[in-house]
Formats: sequence, C-alpha cells, structure tokens
Amino acid sequence: MGQACVDTMLEVDSELRVNVKIIRENRMFSYQNQTGFEETYQGSPLLIELGVFRVRGDDIFIIWDLTGSTHWEDDYLPLARKAGKMLKLAEKSGVIKSGRMPVLFSPKAALTLIFPLMTGLNGKAVYKGISPIKDKIGEKLFDDKITVIDDPTLAGEYRSAPFDDEGVASRRNVLVDKGVLKGFYYDLKTAAQSGVESTGNGTRDLFRPPRPLITNFVIESGETPLKDSIAGINEGLLVEEVIGLGQGNVVSGAFSNTLNLAYKIEKGEITGRVKDVSIAGNIYDLLPNVAAISQEKDWVCLGPYYYDYNFYLPYILMDDMNVVTKG
Repeated sequence: MGQACVDTMLEVDSELRVNVKIIRENRMFSYQNQTGFEETYQGSPLLIELGVFRVRGDDIFIIWDLTGSTHWEDDYLPLARKAGKMLKLAEKSGVIKSGRMPVLFSPKAALTLIFPLMTGLNGKAVYKGISPIKDKIGEKLFDDKITVIDDPTLAGEYRSAPFDDEGVASRRNVLVDKGVLKGFYYDLKTAAQSGVESTGNGTRDLFRPPRPLITNFVIESGETPLKDSIAGINEGLLVEEVIGLGQGNVVSGAFSNTLNLAYKIEKGEITGRVKDVSIAGNIYDLLPNVAAISQEKDWVCLGPYYYDYNFYLPYILMDDMNVVTKG
C-alpha cells in the first residue's frame, strides 16, 4: 500500500521526496464511574499519512495529508491522487495583487474558519462568558447555507463511539441549522455549570480532567458544484493550506494566516500557484454572507493525536476577503 502511494506520486514527478506512514491501531476503551456505569468498546483504525516534498532552487513545495477509517475501502489511493493533482496545478506560477477578492477555501483550508467557530460553540467558552455567541441561541447568525453538526454516531470514523469518556451516550448534535444557532457542545461539568444536559462531548486523557471536545465535526454540503464556484471567479484565490492554523484571536473569531499552498483563479480557471500571500478576517463578519458551499466534501484529520480532531467539510467560497501579497 505504501509503495503504491509512492509510485503514484513519482509518476507525477520523479524528483519528489515522498514519505508514507501507514499505521494500524487496535484500541480497547473500558469505562467505569461512580454511578455504576461499566462498558467497553473496541476500535481498529487504519491511517495513511502522506508527506510530499520538492525543492527547486529557492522554491520549496510541501504537501502533508492524512486519511483513514475503521471501515477501509479497497481504493486507498485518493490521498496520493489528490496530492498529485495539487502538484500539477503548482507547475505554473501566478501573480496576484493585494486587495479584496473572492477566496475559495478547500476543506483543509476551511479549518481557518472552522477553528474559531468550534471555539465559539464550546460549552466551556460559553460558561466562562467569552464566546461571542453565548447568548444567541435561536438567532440567525450565519448564512442559511451553513449547517453545523457534531456527530459521534457516524460509522467508521475516528471520533465515533457509543458513549463519551464520561459514559454519556453518544448522539448527533445539530449546533447550527441553516444559519440559526441551535446549541453548544458540553461535557458533564460545563453542562452542570450552565444548567443543561451533557451533549456527550466529554473527552479526557491521562493527565487532565474531562473537557468538552468535538467528535466528528460536519459542515453540511451545499448545492454548488466545485467547478461552478471556480468558473464564476474572475480573479481570486483557491486556498489549499495555511501556515499556523489557529493564529489570531480564535475566541473573538479573528484569523490572520500566511498561505502555504494557494492558486490564482483567473477568468474561471486555475492559472498557477501563488506565494507570499496572506489572508485575514473574522468569521463572525464572513460567515453571515457565504457565496457558495460545494456539493463536494472531504474528511480532514488533525493531531497531535490523529483522532483528536476529525472534520467533514466542503469547499467554502467567500466573495469579498482581504488578501495581502508581499512586494
């Protein structure tokens, strides 16, 4: 499997340095608490981690990605094919000027928007009074294209489980429904502090007490095919990956990131890779006016532990964002 991933990449460019890590884990989780709860469940995920590196003079091209599931499909090469497609698009260079323009976020780049939102929906931030949306349940805060769900019941995903780390039964939680804030996610402590029930999001590890954490964080698909979003952009950016995810004041919703991998879109076509470009904004200003949500979605996994964060996200198009280039 690893060699097939390497071969797929080297067919695109024989000068690449390709690192592939394949991990098979067998896990058993056993829980007991003072109320008499005692249950055990098992999981056995398979993960593929892909790192692609190319150096040409002072140009460095890096792609890192991760995928996996407990329900593995026969076709394990989509990760390598996606990286190969990004590499081909990067063969040409694009030039873009600073200004306001449409920005299309890939599922991985969309984490720039999702991290602050995830923080605002956290029951601990709500109880402490630092979430900007703490008192706004039932209000329409975002574009009606935005529906956000935390779902630990999805079959085969890393953060899926029959119950959380405090023994609370897992359930599908709709947090935002067509732009309307429906609720937050809690563990037992923050739920008790807030006078509500736990949503089954209690997560713990060896060195700290339980805390609320997302499971499988899902943004529902939209109605727009990705190709139509690209075709409708006269001049703008397709962002694949940012540097320093979480930079900015995530509590307030602000972000400011240099782009690790991005492409110029001109007259409805991806014309080349751009470098030395940064974006900035605030999700509470941006998400009420989303130009398009793609039909296509992709799983995005992040660590430091591979199963800490798991997202299922579409492409998100913002039609007016601040873009800054160097020079």
